[in-house]
Amino acid sequence: MKNNRILSNTCLAVIREKLDKKRRGELVFAADRRISWGSSQFQKLVYPKVKKRNGIILAGTGDSYLCDLIVQLTPIPDLPPRMKVFNYIHEVLRRTIESNLIDNGMKGEKDGLGIPGKMYAAILVGIQKELYEINVDERYGIVINQIDAPYGHGCGGDYALGSLKTTENLNMSSEDRLTVALNVASELSAGCDNKIDIIRESDEDSE
Repeated sequence: MKNNRILSNTCLAVIREKLDKKRRGELVFAADRRISWGSSQFQKLVYPKVKKRNGIILAGTGDSYLCDLIVQLTPIPDLPPRMKVFNYIHEVLRRTIESNLIDNGMKGEKDGLGIPGKMYAAILVGIQKELYEINVDERYGIVINQIDAPYGHGCGGDYALGSLKTTENLNMSSEDRLTVALNVASELSAGCDNKIDIIRESDEDSE
């Protein structure tokens, strides 16, 4: 299927900690703090775009209000015992996000979900070494894909990804690689800045 994602003015990047060929390392997320209105007005957020809540890392790009409703304000349910992460993301978390958006006025026909106008958000979610992208827009509602790291999103995402591929065999920490990658993105894309927040799965919750 053709990828028609919108590249908003920001940079998100995710890599996987190096272990060995048989073990999957933990995920490490990075995000800048740039938000914008079109291509003429920019400012830095006073809080991170990436956050760890109830053991889950969330990072958002797209419409700032829509991202905040999901990353900052959606209640994060516990992962039920013996439920697979895939099912949790597609069933439990998806319903919770939808309910929170509806409660905040995003109602469509028959009180179902209705994303206003051309609002759009892409939320990267990391849980138990699995990575997902949750896309929310007017046309399709909520669409979820399982992806893998390294991964970049936003107008600086491809620059960051190129940097991460370049440094993947160097003796650098994940934090250093991500810092270099987002600094590269900030130098090459006007939609990114160099105020960088980094969270790994083993970190404590942000709240």
